[in-house]
Amino acid sequence: MYLVVSEVYPNNAAKEVASLYVKAITKYPHNDSLAVPIVPAALRTILQGIESLSVYEIKKGKAEDAVNYISTRLMMFNDIQGYRWTINLYLNLEEALKLVGM
Repeated sequence: MYLVVSEVYPNNAAKEVASLYVKAITKYPHNDSLAVPIVPAALRTILQGIESLSVYEIKKGKAEDAVNYISTRLMMFNDIQGYRWTINLYLNLEEALKLVGM
């Protein structure tokens, strides 16, 4: 299972987000017992500002704990004007094939 985080924030908040990112990742470092970062951070510019995408491979049976851990880190950014985030879970191919009986 994969956990995909999408974050969007205005261009003028980039320095504030970058500074807080260093604090957040120090306080809540990647926890490989819950999920392994596949794409720690990929960024692009969009009309709304900057979008960041992160992808983690969740350890078996750790989805709820991984979502809670990453959400706690992301909550640190909530006071930044215009900052938004979302988390989505995706099945990997093996998990998806099991759903269709394969």
